[in-house]
Amino acid sequence: MKTVLLMLTVAGLIVGTPVMAQSVDVEALKKKLTERGDQYAQLKEILEEADPEGALAAFDVMVESGNKSLYEIAVSSALSATDTRLRARALWEAISRRDHLIIEVDTEAIKNQDEANKTLNEWHGAQQAWPLHERFLDTQCINLHRSKRCYIGRQVTVSGIKLDFTYTGEISDTFVLQPSGELVGTIVNPRLQSIIYPARIVFR
Repeated sequence: MKTVLLMLTVAGLIVGTPVMAQSVDVEALKKKLTERGDQYAQLKEILEEADPEGALAAFDVMVESGNKSLYEIAVSSALSATDTRLRARALWEAISRRDHLIIEVDTEAIKNQDEANKTLNEWHGAQQAWPLHERFLDTQCINLHRSKRCYIGRQVTVSGIKLDFTYTGEISDTFVLQPSGELVGTIVNPRLQSIIYPARIVFR
């Protein structure tokens, strides 16, 4: 509870700070920047503390605060957190609020594989952008094709720290959130399943 109250107080202070369009007191501005930097550092420490329940509560408050900076700090820090539940929560947040996903193939890993490179270039390429549509929190499903329900066969599904990406006939892949905060895995062209490409989903 103490953690949540601290978060609400800090979130209120940050959101409520007016932006001055007139003359600026440089020293006062520096002081505010320092204070805000210290607040952000404290919030990040809370997410990384030993108490998993406190970290989860802090994450929820930061995400729900409506403050973009707090949200970004919460998600970016929690993606590489020690607690798996917190990382899973962060993964859903990081994926569900995007309008598209970017998949990057590790071309360095296949640089000496002529067939793999040729097929990749004829397929979707080394960098692929896939639009995201409807989100379904109860099943943690996101459509890759517009539908009022989870479109099985053209969907992204998050399960804990694992993400399955399926577009029947075009691409299938599985990614796992690593302790480093990277979402890495492999992708396969269903028409040529003999070649598996190492890849990652880019958070940017």
